[in-house]
Amino acid sequence: MKLMSFLRQSGEERTQRVLTGSVYGTMLFLAVPSFLMLISQALATTFDNWFILNYSDLSSSGAVSYGMQAFNVIYNAGIGLSVAGTAILSRFNGQGDWENSRHYTKQFIMLMFLLSLALGTLTFGLSGFYADMALEDLRPGVRLVMKLYAISIPFAYFNNAYYALKNAVGKSEIPFVFTFLMVFTKVVCNSIFVAGLRLGVLGIGLATICSHLVVSLVLLTDMFLRPKGMRLSFRGFRFDRSALRTLLVVGIPSVINNMAMSVGFWLINLEAMKFGTELLNSINLGNNISSLMYNLTSCFGTSVTTAVSLNLGAGQNKRAKASARASVVMSMLGGCLGIAIIYLFGLPITKLFTTASPQVLDAALVTQRIAVVGAPTFGVCSVYCGVFIGFARTKLPIAINVARVWLLRYVFIRIAESRIFLQGIMEGIFHYTLQINYTVIPWATVFSNTVTALFALAVYRTLRWEGDHSLVIEKKKKKGATA
Repeated sequence: MKLMSFLRQSGEERTQRVLTGSVYGTMLFLAVPSFLMLISQALATTFDNWFILNYSDLSSSGAVSYGMQAFNVIYNAGIGLSVAGTAILSRFNGQGDWENSRHYTKQFIMLMFLLSLALGTLTFGLSGFYADMALEDLRPGVRLVMKLYAISIPFAYFNNAYYALKNAVGKSEIPFVFTFLMVFTKVVCNSIFVAGLRLGVLGIGLATICSHLVVSLVLLTDMFLRPKGMRLSFRGFRFDRSALRTLLVVGIPSVINNMAMSVGFWLINLEAMKFGTELLNSINLGNNISSLMYNLTSCFGTSVTTAVSLNLGAGQNKRAKASARASVVMSMLGGCLGIAIIYLFGLPITKLFTTASPQVLDAALVTQRIAVVGAPTFGVCSVYCGVFIGFARTKLPIAINVARVWLLRYVFIRIAESRIFLQGIMEGIFHYTLQINYTVIPWATVFSNTVTALFALAVYRTLRWEGDHSLVIEKKKKKGATA
């Protein structure tokens, strides 16, 4: 009954629930839909890999995985701006400033739309350049899938903008519902295009376009046509420089952060290619499965941004801090649960997603068992970064996450592959000859997550929770502009 009552609440009622309800209960209610949404997003990639591995060849699978790394650079830029939009709109909603909230909503949506067109065009134009950096047998597939991914970018950006608006009022279950719809549509389309028509890479790309397009059409109906929907009107719309400046000041650091991380993951994927196509697919499969467990922790990083922003906007600084503490505890518990699941059920879970050779299966299992060890510390880092964004201090997550992926993870891999440092230590001290293989990739993940979690904790302890954190913005009324 409590759940159904919670789901039926309006945006204003949900905001009050976040401001006045049980801290642990509220964070759990916010985090569960976020977790389900993240799981759905991870499953979308995992299902793509399953279809391409079982109904095509390893080269096609490698092309899709490699192309997805580049797509994520562009896609995560939109997510970064969406996170900033959530933080700003949540602050207004916490203050009860619904006029500014509605005004900034329109500015945010139009900014996301224009950015998506620009980045979609750029991705399409650079598809050949990106493909030329892949293994030779992957290049035709990469070139094709990148062009198809580029077409889907405007739809994906619009969907993320809508999700940001719902997260800003604490309605985190709405993004999950539509993300699930996206995954369901993609599975249906993959069944037709990849399994049925055997279109391979082309089928994966078409399924991606169709899945994002279907969700966009539903959301557009809610935003402009449905009587009880958002019912936004852009008649007479003009950009507000002050609003854009605020969105960009908060948003650009998040965009840079997400893009930098995605580029870092792409570079790591290039390192994984050195082990050959078969092991590349094993590493990607293992990482995809372990990422499902990572979502047990990172969901609290998403929800804590909403809770901290709303409470700071309402002047409830102690409650904002309590929400952060509760999220840290629950994220660590989620990480421990993820470790238990992988070590107990990793093999049958892996077999669900591949019928590849025993070598691919074994390597994927080893990869995920190592990588999942870093889940608890990743959760802690995600929560602290979510808190920083809730403070509108979006530059801090840049430093933390860039250090995590570039400085620590990528450099760790490069040093390990060189063998000079590690071999000297292992042979000189322990008289053991270290064998460097594909496991250096997941071990780098564990190392980087642990170090950055400790650094994020140190920064978190310097935050000043006292004082007025209200977001006060003088909005200029312009002739013909809509509020």
